[in-house]
Order: sequence, then C-alpha cells, then structure tokens
Amino acid sequence: MRRTRLRLAALLVLACGIAAAAIHCGAGNHSSPGADASIPDGQSAYTRVPYTGLPTPEAGPRTPVHAEFTSTPVRTDTMQLMFAAGEMQTSGEPFASNFAGRVLSYYIYSRYSATPDQYYLPCTGVTLNCLIAPVIDLFGFSTAVESYEYSKYHMNMVANQSGAGVSLVNGPVVATRAGDSPFGKLQARMQALVAAAGADVAGYATLPPSTKNPMNDFGFPGLWPTMVPYRSFDVSMTPGTGAVITCNAAKPQRGYGGVGQYGGQAVPAYECDYSFLRLNDVATQAEHVIGPGILGYTTWKEALWAIDFTGRVHDSGSNPVTSVAPQDLAQVGLPGNAVQGVGCPSDCAPTKCPTGCEHGLFIGSTPLEGMWGLTMVEEMDNAGAWLLSSLATSDGATLGGLPSVSAAIEYDYGSPLVWFPAAIAVTEQAGRGGDGGAGDRYPSVDTLAIQDATSRSVDLAALAQGYSLFFGMTDGRNVGVGQQPGLQIAFGGSIFAGDDGKPDGESSPHDRALGVMRVAFVDLDRMHVDPATGVAADTATVTGGTAVPGSTVTTTSLGHVVVGLRHLLMACNASVSQYGAPDGDATKDIGGILNSVEIHPSVGDGGAPPAFSARVRQVLMNQAQFVRDTLTAADGSVHNGAALANGQWTASTDATTLEAQSAALRVLVEAAFLNPLDTSYRDRARAVAKTLLTSFWSDPARMFRGQAGGADDVIMTPERFAWLQQALRETYEAIWVPGDPLLDRAVLEDRIARVNKLYLNGWDDLNGDQKVDKPTECLGARLQLGEQALTGEVATNNNGFPVLQGPDAEKDCVPNIAYSNTASVLAGEVHFHSP
Repeated sequence: MRRTRLRLAALLVLACGIAAAAIHCGAGNHSSPGADASIPDGQSAYTRVPYTGLPTPEAGPRTPVHAEFTSTPVRTDTMQLMFAAGEMQTSGEPFASNFAGRVLSYYIYSRYSATPDQYYLPCTGVTLNCLIAPVIDLFGFSTAVESYEYSKYHMNMVANQSGAGVSLVNGPVVATRAGDSPFGKLQARMQALVAAAGADVAGYATLPPSTKNPMNDFGFPGLWPTMVPYRSFDVSMTPGTGAVITCNAAKPQRGYGGVGQYGGQAVPAYECDYSFLRLNDVATQAEHVIGPGILGYTTWKEALWAIDFTGRVHDSGSNPVTSVAPQDLAQVGLPGNAVQGVGCPSDCAPTKCPTGCEHGLFIGSTPLEGMWGLTMVEEMDNAGAWLLSSLATSDGATLGGLPSVSAAIEYDYGSPLVWFPAAIAVTEQAGRGGDGGAGDRYPSVDTLAIQDATSRSVDLAALAQGYSLFFGMTDGRNVGVGQQPGLQIAFGGSIFAGDDGKPDGESSPHDRALGVMRVAFVDLDRMHVDPATGVAADTATVTGGTAVPGSTVTTTSLGHVVVGLRHLLMACNASVSQYGAPDGDATKDIGGILNSVEIHPSVGDGGAPPAFSARVRQVLMNQAQFVRDTLTAADGSVHNGAALANGQWTASTDATTLEAQSAALRVLVEAAFLNPLDTSYRDRARAVAKTLLTSFWSDPARMFRGQAGGADDVIMTPERFAWLQQALRETYEAIWVPGDPLLDRAVLEDRIARVNKLYLNGWDDLNGDQKVDKPTECLGARLQLGEQALTGEVATNNNGFPVLQGPDAEKDCVPNIAYSNTASVLAGEVHFHSP
C-alpha cells in the first residue's frame, strides 16, 4: 500500500506540470463540425446537458439490461473483429482528443486507478499542495483508453500472439530471402526486424534468441507472426496468473512497453512472453478458412497501428527522435549503428547524452512498438503477394493468380477475368520447418481449396480499404503518412524493398499494394456494378467466363463499399490519412497514381477512357446517391436493402436493422464531405441520425435496439457494434447541432459512453451514479472478453514479489484475461435485452 501511495504522490506533483494542449496520435476522421455549428471542435462554450445516467421522467422507471453469450465456447468472427477494431481505434484517442477536447495525458495514470473511468485534471490557480482533481469521465475514458487500447489487443492477438491463422513461414516474400529452410528464412527475417526496432538493444529481446526458452524463436518469446488469419476461432487460452516486475531486466525503469509511463508497474507475465497467449489448441479451435475480406480488414487494422508504430524513430535509450539527417537515414535500424538525431552532440558518452541523442537510432515509437509495426508490415506485404499470386481464380474451381505484379497493375476490364473467391479452405502440414523442432510450430500450407467461389462486394471493399492505407505508408508523395521519418527509412531499401514511386510492377510493397488496389476496384466495377443503374450488387457469379452481378444489395454492403472506395481514392491521390479524412477537392483526381495505366470500363466512359481516380469517384458517388435517393427517406427512415427486377431497384420493406440505419448514416456523411456544396447529403444524414437516436433508442433500458421500434433486444456482434459506434462518432464530428435535443454533442457523449460501457464492458449503470457497483451492475456477458495491462490490469510489486491484483484490478466488469482464460478479443455474438 505504501508503494502505491508513493506512486500516487509523485503523480499528483506531475499533474501540475501537464500541458493543457492535447497530445495527438493522428488526425481525426473529419476536420470540421456541422455546417450549422459555430463552435470549434474541442470547446464547450454552449450549455452542456448534465449526465444523470437515468431515463427522462416521462420515460418511466429504469429497467435493467441482461446479457448472455449465444454460444459456448465463445467464438469470434475475425473479419468482423478486424473491421470493428479499426473503427474502435478511430473512435479512440484521435476522436477524443481532436473532436471532444480531451487531453490524452490526463488518462496516462488514471487507467491504473482502482476507481475506473477517471480523468485526472491538473490543479488550477495557486494551490499549496497542487493536487489533481479527478473527475468521472465515462465518455472520455471509454473512447481514449478503452475503445482505443481494446483495438490494439484485438490486432496483436490476431497478428502476433494467438496462432489462429496461416503462419508467415508461408509468405512468398519470405521465401525469397536467405535461409536453408522455410523456418530458417522466417527466423532470419524476424531477427532482422527485431534488430531494426532496437528491441534487443533496449533489452526486450535477445539476439540471437536465448536457448533457455524453447519458445523463443525470434528474439522475443512467443512471437508468432500470422500472414492471414483464419475465419473464426474459439477464444479459449490459458494466459496464467504469473506476474513480473518488468519485461526489461536490463532497464527496469523503462517498465513495460518501452516508455517511461509504465515505470514501476509490475505486469502479467504474458505481456513479456507471448507463448502464454497461444490458443489452447489451434488445430481444433480455429476454423481453417481464409478469404479476401478477412485479409483486407486485417490489413487495414494493421496499417492503422503500423503508421503509429513504424512512422517514428527512437534512440538506443528508447527516447523519441524528431529529425534524422538525410545522409544518416540508410543507417537507421541497422545493427550496431551509431547515428544520432539532428542537432545532437556527437561527443557525448553513452547514457550521458541529452534526451533523444543517444548513439544508435531505430525504427518505431518505442522498441516494442517498432517490433510490432515492422512485423505487421512484413505480414501485410506477404499477404498481398500471396493474394495476387495464389488466392485468385479464373474458373471458380481452381486457384491461381496474376502472372506478375505488372499484370495486376495493368489489370483491365477486358483482361482475362480473375477474381478472389469468398472462402478458401486451408489444410496444414507441420514438420516442414527443417529443424524437427521450432520450425514445426509454424505449419506449412499443404492444400488450398475453394469453398465458396462467389465474389462479394464487401470483400473487395475491404481489400481496397486495407491496401490503400498500406500503400499510403509506402508512398513518398503522401505528406501525412508516407513522409513520416520511420516510414521513409523502412521503405527506403534497407529494411523493405525500395521503389521508384511509379506504377511499374516492381517487386516492392509499394507496387504490390497498387496491384491489390487495382484488381479489387476493377473487379468491383466489372463484376458487381449493374451497367444500367450503376449500383454495386452484393455478390457476383461467373458463367461461361462472364461475370453476372447479383440482384440484391444491402445497405451495410454499400457502407463498406463507399468507405473502401474513399480510402482508395484518397490513396491514389496521395492524400489518404491514418484515420481516413475525406477530401472534397475533385481537382486532385488528376494526380492519381494509377491514372497513367489506362482502364476501359464497358460503360460510362463517354467514348474515351476515364482516368482511374475519376472512375473511382464516380462509382463511389453512384452508391452514395442510391443510398440517399432509394434506401433512405426525408423522414430519416432507412431500408435494409433493395432487389433488382426488370431494370428497377425496389427497396425492401422489412423492419430496419440497427446496422442498416447506422451504415446509411455513414455513407451520407462521407458523401457530404466529398460534395461540400451539395447540402442534401448532410441534411439527409441528420434526419437518419435523429431516427437512429429515437426509433432505436430505449430510454427505460438506455440501450439501442436491434430493430426500429422493436423490443429492447439486440444480438450484438462486432460488425453491428462497429456500425453503431462509427455512426455516433460521425454524428458528433460532422453533423452535430449545438443545443439540439438529439444532436448536441453533450447528448451524443452520453449515448457514446453508454454504448461503449454497456456493450463492450457489460456494465449496466442501473442507478445512474456513474460508478460500477459490483457484482450487481456487471452483466453476464459482454463483447470485450478480457483486458490486459494497457487498460489497468497490472500487477502489484509486493516487496520484490509481483502478484496480480485479482480478476478485475480496476473494477470495470471486464476481467483480466488471466482469469477469463480467453483471448482479449470481441465475442462473436452477445444477446442484450431488457427485461
């Protein structure tokens, strides 16, 4: 207890020096408030509606919410999980800081408090002891900390920890590297990436790998790089209740994560050794099926984090470095390098240099994050190469691919048709690692077989979205992303293959990403878009070598398509941002990187081939116009989809679902930003938002229903949650109206906090006091299955003996995964209902 008090005392003093300015990790989704608003983002000059956590008096008494998992054991759907994780990250730190005015540094320590959901405001005025003034901030904490960090758990579990996917040992780019076996090549490559991040120099990894831990194959114990995740998996694992004082015995002051904020915090042992985070039995728990949608959204999620992780540079003391001299760039990340940041004294002794000036520079915001980021770049690049070479079909029966990267970039409407089937079954064969031991932990793919040959628009949208953001990382034209120092170094040739910046088919991450983007869009337009109406059908089949679009479209699929195409458009125009801010300036289309490679769509070109970027914009806006004119109405009602017959689309009449209402809103907001002079999209979006906030909201239960005007009941899935969360975020950012009883930001903060806390954490604040009353207010199920150190599940250093602080250290209804014995991912389905 004394140790805890000392740490808190130090925190109270620290809080007095916290700057008032927010610390940003990236630009937000959109850059301006609603058109009727006059108050800048991050300010609150108007009267805010106080939060009570209770229904309005006219709604009657508060009714409790109940929740149950729909299956045992609990499974997760990986495509939905990665889609949700990307939206949860976007709805996290960047949203809370750039739009809601929260200062992120005020949450650094509050996440470890025994009282959850606190915002540590600094002292004001002249106070003798200068104490912090904690306040409960459900909205800020649930976005800036929980939504954001949960999404990191999801990504790491899928990409590097659980083993629920095709191992990177099968990577076609890895196969080109030096080594005497597939495992030998992977091991050498992973060690090079660990070294480039300086994780060994910082003391988090050991190179060569220690022989004392048989699960340490790459320098960091238990790291298991996944090239393509499997479709679903049973989340059961056994992380164990062990704890350690630090992951870094060499530099204990650096704590967990390689940054000073964790200093002095003991952590669960699984944070330092990922072998504790493997599924209990991957062979039986994982559904050995892969598909383009899974790959696409996994790439998007990995790219979101990899921009943060690899875009920066640190020195050998794990300190951030802001600038590197051009002549030193090629040395950064190389073992034994001694270069320094710009302006540093070259004669300073090791450990005696000014902060950020230690000799030796490495890629990453921190050593561990650099290791994660570079590993994910390797995974994304190999997955794209595998997709283009081996995961396509030309007949619906056999798998193959494009003959070259050049062929992918030049793929056109008249090219021999190839497409990406929706589902491919995978069988593995262990024992091909070549060493009879470690290599067997990374199974080789034995066979691939098409399980579902259908082409799906949502899969192509996911590929466009994921590889557009990945391409932005490699694109030296892109000021906000590709020109970040760490990315310039990473893609400069010393770590990943460099590129001349042209779409000319080089064997590089840059051109492979362009190839995926090109094929995904051409197939979407060629196979799915109805020539007469311009609407992209959900599915397409192939008969006699000719693509036949389906006759149905769903609002949610069009939501995926519009957001995916917006990423594609921005990436081609060198303006894609980490969190996807749209750009309404159509004149930038002339600079699209794929414009130089002609396309020849069968219709809509007016007799002359359109530029690639212009065609993407046209297809995107056709979908948005269809959503405005056919799938929504002026009163804010939304149709779930439409069917095509006799050349006419007829909207469905079944009860509107929560996801359809939310997806329609997202489409309309995207269109409003791409067409700033056309206010019809903004006006329709506001009408749809008001219907979402009335017809789907239950005041007595304080929950969103699954159907408009239906019972207080919803089967919450990762995808459904993602659509709802992003719809509320977009309303807050883009179409809010000060003083409006539904669209005022204070009202929206309450709804967003409730959505995060109820559905993610399984906490029903029944008495409205904003405090978790355990166990009565913790529901029987929740989407977020467990937590780790970044959201408060740390350990106690008890006189040198670290121990976990019980099943739920910060008492927020989400247990430590050491006690839930699950992966820290989202459940595939949870039934919420009241009563």
